[in-house]
Order: sequence, then C-alpha cells, then structure tokens
Amino acid sequence: MAGALESITNPVRCWQQPPSPEFVKLYDEADMMTGYYIRKPQESIGDVFGTTYEKIHMSQKGWREANRLHRIEAAPRRVTNDGRQHQEMRLHLVKLGMLTSPKR
Repeated sequence: MAGALESITNPVRCWQQPPSPEFVKLYDEADMMTGYYIRKPQESIGDVFGTTYEKIHMSQKGWREANRLHRIEAAPRRVTNDGRQHQEMRLHLVKLGMLTSPKR
C-alpha cells in the first residue's frame, strides 16, 4: 500500500499489509482517497495529461510473490508511481475545473 497527502511534494510512503498505525493516521487525515482496480482509466488519463510517473505493470504472479514477501522489489516502485500519478492527474483535473479541491 502507498499513501501521500495532497501536495505532490509530500513523500509517498509504502507499507506492507495489513495497514500500519501510520497508514491509518494518514487515512484519517485525508480528505479523499484514490485506489486500485482503475488500471486502464488511470493509464489512459495519465497518457492524456502526459504525467511524469508511468504505470508500472505487475502480473498476478508478481503480486502474489510480493504479498507473500518472496519478491517485493517491484511493489514499492509500483505503488509509489501509482500514488504520484494519481496526484498529478488530480492536479490536472483541478486546473481544468473538472474537480474541486476537498473542502473540510
């Protein structure tokens, strides 16, 4: 799992499952969340906006191995890039007036 607060300059942090207390704290502070299982839309929207961070692909086998802690090398890069790409897409959508900033 990965998470970061709104600003693209904030670090993206990675955690192994289950959620750590640090992740729960970040989740509780967040105004909004984006998540997985939106692979194709994320990749397409990232292409349209020319985002800096590419979508890194991992196979089912790769995820199984990472979840079992056998081969985790690609997983932190994958979830970090996903988080950064979500941040960049959000900034583009806000700039175009298609999304507003969260309100408390």
